[in-house]
Amino acid sequence: MFPAVRPGDVLTIQPLGGSPVEPGEIILWVRAGRLFAHRVIGFKNGRPITQGDTLVAPDGPVAEAEIVGRVTHIERLGRLVKPAREVSVIARLCRHEIFRRGFMRLWALRLKLACIGRARGFGWS
Repeated sequence: MFPAVRPGDVLTIQPLGGSPVEPGEIILWVRAGRLFAHRVIGFKNGRPITQGDTLVAPDGPVAEAEIVGRVTHIERLGRLVKPAREVSVIARLCRHEIFRRGFMRLWALRLKLACIGRARGFGWS
């Protein structure tokens, strides 16, 4: 969730208490023994879809039983900060860079495999 949540930050979590989750909120949820604090980006069949701010792909739908609560405050260096409701420009740039690098690596791998194939007489393209 960088840069919204940084290493060393302490999150204040509030149970939902029957109030609906809204797009832009950061929720804490648990799946397979792992905790996730990700932003709600939409809904599928009434279940929230979340995504880390710098992650390229969203998580699967989150079941109500998996939700621990919503992040109401972030304690950073002794000060309380309210979490932003939208993804920062820095996070968008990081996401774009991660995607671009992944695409370039895949393209380079395909090019390398094609060259190896041609060198060995397989004629791959």
